[in-house]
Amino acid sequence: MDLRSTSIGSIRMAAKRAPKLTASAMLAGCVVIVYYAVVAAFCPNGPYFDDFFSILEPVVNLARRPGVSDWIAVLISQNNQHRVITTHLSAVASWMLLGHVSFWGLNLFGNLLLLLAAGSIKASIDAPDNARHLGRSAAASVLIIACLLFNFSFFRLLSFPMAAVSNVGVYAFAILGFWALFSGRTWAGFAALLASAASQANGLIGLPLATVFLLRQRDWRRAAWAAVSSAIVIGLYFRHYDLHATMSPMLSPPADASLGAHTSIPLRVVYLFVQIGSLAMLNNRAMHLPVAFVAIPFFTGIGLVWVHYRLVREGALAERPALAAFMLFLLAAFLAITVVRVSASVDDWVPVRYKLISCLYACSVVALSAAQFTQRHPGRVSLSGVLAGCAMLYWLTSLIYLPVHVAHYRQYVAPLVTEAWYTQQQSDAARQILDEAQTMDIFRWRQRID
Repeated sequence: MDLRSTSIGSIRMAAKRAPKLTASAMLAGCVVIVYYAVVAAFCPNGPYFDDFFSILEPVVNLARRPGVSDWIAVLISQNNQHRVITTHLSAVASWMLLGHVSFWGLNLFGNLLLLLAAGSIKASIDAPDNARHLGRSAAASVLIIACLLFNFSFFRLLSFPMAAVSNVGVYAFAILGFWALFSGRTWAGFAALLASAASQANGLIGLPLATVFLLRQRDWRRAAWAAVSSAIVIGLYFRHYDLHATMSPMLSPPADASLGAHTSIPLRVVYLFVQIGSLAMLNNRAMHLPVAFVAIPFFTGIGLVWVHYRLVREGALAERPALAAFMLFLLAAFLAITVVRVSASVDDWVPVRYKLISCLYACSVVALSAAQFTQRHPGRVSLSGVLAGCAMLYWLTSLIYLPVHVAHYRQYVAPLVTEAWYTQQQSDAARQILDEAQTMDIFRWRQRID
């Protein structure tokens, strides 16, 4: 009798939740559609900044020297401090499939990886042990994830193919790897974490983190595999590694290669929290506000870390190891950026593309908070609704970046007309690569895709 009453009650609750879930799914779907409509409509089919050296140059080199050893050397070559192997592979695949490099297609591919990240975060929040609570938290978490991941605050990634593939890929593959690994899909998990490491240097954090979490679960066999894989991948990554590498062998290292070595510890701490809360930062080359406004992302970062800590204390992450590992992965990435990228100029603290990391972290914290509140208070949905509303408001405010993005698209009437290179050497090298690519028919300039 009790079981029957419980079943009837569950059916009634599901019926009550259905309209909210449908409305949230429709709103989330509209957000995602608008995002990809902008990506598809306002991306020039041409190279921009690093694209010359991380996409065109590798393909030109392979067209010149198609030997096996040349392929390996080109694919694993450094781009600054990173080995962007997935970017190189994507560029080569575009060239081999289409006969030329499609920057529009590469940019779309990189941005589509956001869907992979969103789905993996949602699946990690909806842990199997919490199956009875899935419907209660789905409405809020779906909208939160959509609004915080498919907004325009990191607008440079909407038309910057190299950055889209590497910056989105490293985090999308990481959360996919953690989710697959901790849901019993061992080989898929290891493959995704390897892809994360091949996307960018930050991806090297993934396999060691997986090792730690598997050891905590006393999964000795898979922990051993993860540890061995970590050692091999990190060893290969840093073999013949050049700390002062540039975007291309054609470029000389900058005169000041200290990478912020003289920045004080207190300033680094402030920088760290600004990075974490940078989704709230506006003075990032799109619009310039007084330096005092840096307090907004600083306190936003502190708030997100505090909520993360509270979620750990409440045990919300104990039954969600994939999400727990991913959130630590993001914090480690923030720390790495703080060590390497810190600058004395506040106005250059947060490149637009780095705001994606902050959005991923905020998305994980806020969506999990909504799910945790709903799980503890099934009869109340006020906090979840407020969080979803705040996420929607943030998405609406991110529309202020669209004019900047569209203006860049309209100014891009041909390659090399919108970049403000730091040195003449960079400009000359980019021109040489472009000329060679066009001569070899690797790149064909068309502003729009028909």
